[in-house]
Amino acid sequence: LTGEALGSTPAGVGPTHIETIGEYAYVADTEGDMIRKFLIGPEPRQVAAVEAPGTPYGIAIDRRRERLWITLTASNRLAGYSISGDRPVRTFTYPTIRQPNTVAVDPSDGAVFVGSRSDAQIQRINPGGSAP
Repeated sequence: LTGEALGSTPAGVGPTHIETIGEYAYVADTEGDMIRKFLIGPEPRQVAAVEAPGTPYGIAIDRRRERLWITLTASNRLAGYSISGDRPVRTFTYPTIRQPNTVAVDPSDGAVFVGSRSDAQIQRINPGGSAP
C-alpha cells in the first residue's frame, strides 16, 4: 500500500460519510441535503443524486435487503432508500432519538440501530419487510 490517491471526483457541497456496495459508493452530502451515488474506480463519477432534506449524516447499507439508511440530524429522522435500481428511492422514514449521528444495520434480521451523541442513547428500529 502506497497511500496514493487512485481517483477523485467532486462529491457535493459538504460530504461527510460514505458507504460502498459493489462498484458503487453512496455519499451523505450533509450541507447539500443530498444523497449522491457514484460509480467508483480509477475515474469515479456521480451517476445519481436524490434530495434528502433534514441534513443527512450517518449512512449504512443493508446489502441483503438492498436498502440504504440515512440519519437526518436536523429533523431527528431515519430515512430508508431502496437501492435496487439506478437511483435511490425513499421508501421508509422513522422518528429517531435526538441528534441521530450514526446508523448501523444487523444483516441477519435488518434491524437498524441509531446512535445519538447528544443523548448518549442507541435506538433499535425494526423496519421489517424483504428486499424491495
